[in-house]
Amino acid sequence: MPARGPARATFPGGSALRRTKRRDGRRPAGGRAGGLVRRGWAAAALLVAAGILAGGRAAPRVAGTPIRSASATTSPRSAMSLHRAAPPPVEWVTTVSRLAVDGVVYQYRVTRPAAPSPTPLPVLMVLHGQGATPALEEERTGFPAVTGPAILVYPTGYDESWNAGACCGAAWAARVNDVAGLRAVLRAVLTAMPDASPRRVYLAGYSNGGKMALTLACAEPKLFRGVAVYGATAATRCDPLPPMSVLELASTGDPEVTVGPAGPARVENGFTEPTVVGETDAYVAADRCAAPPAGTTAGTLRLTVWTRCAAGRRVALGVYAGGSHTWPAGGGGTPSAAAVMWAFFRSLGA
Repeated sequence: MPARGPARATFPGGSALRRTKRRDGRRPAGGRAGGLVRRGWAAAALLVAAGILAGGRAAPRVAGTPIRSASATTSPRSAMSLHRAAPPPVEWVTTVSRLAVDGVVYQYRVTRPAAPSPTPLPVLMVLHGQGATPALEEERTGFPAVTGPAILVYPTGYDESWNAGACCGAAWAARVNDVAGLRAVLRAVLTAMPDASPRRVYLAGYSNGGKMALTLACAEPKLFRGVAVYGATAATRCDPLPPMSVLELASTGDPEVTVGPAGPARVENGFTEPTVVGETDAYVAADRCAAPPAGTTAGTLRLTVWTRCAAGRRVALGVYAGGSHTWPAGGGGTPSAAAVMWAFFRSLGA
């Protein structure tokens, strides 16, 4: 396991920050977040899914919203296959590098095929949950098992946290500019690896890392072809919301997010966070997605995909029945979060 990032760092004013650890990727106890829900397509799809996952009972209709069978497809473009054969084996190699940005040292782990590729490889940046090292995040998310040949980048945030806006941990307290730091890390990877495709760069995040992924994508939407998060909604306003392809994954049993369409408001350091459904609806609107979405069920996962969006973009909402804030490892017919995210990225050209 590589050495961790700096345990302490001094910022203007000379104050050194204490480490605050959570090894499960969850935020320390304190603020909770949420928000008002805009009842749109995502709300309708979730209500239909609730009926199917509960045993086939009909879901209530959202006023003013047409609902069709959640098991039906709507378009030949809706193919986002969750039933893909295992990718061919890859001989992976891992390197660990460091990069200083604005006084903060970012350690980042790169896992990639040992041999240079004759064709450009997709790049996936994975942002860890609070209190996790890149090695831990690589192990629990399991992306090498599902991607096939790709360049996987695992940066470390300051004190193993990210300043996503209204959270989290030491990075938030120190007001670290993680947007600038992660932009620099990605630029360094693309420069150092000639077979890395700058046109096929994807972003995934878990918990605090999911919030950071949404913040980074808001600030730099043109850097990423697609974004996927689990157990997270935005921790800062993104106005106007740029059009981008986004997958939101959540579990109904996760105490750290409000799935919606209804539920308690969750507030993080004064910021009212959106529900998962409300945030999905916002992306559906920003991407100008038309026509009803396509839906499919795999084990405890209900996946809804909007494929008819402007400029070939897509929006997807995946909800696991039950579960918790823990990263879904899959099994028993239920796909892992990594498998669903990579299927989404494959549908975008990964």
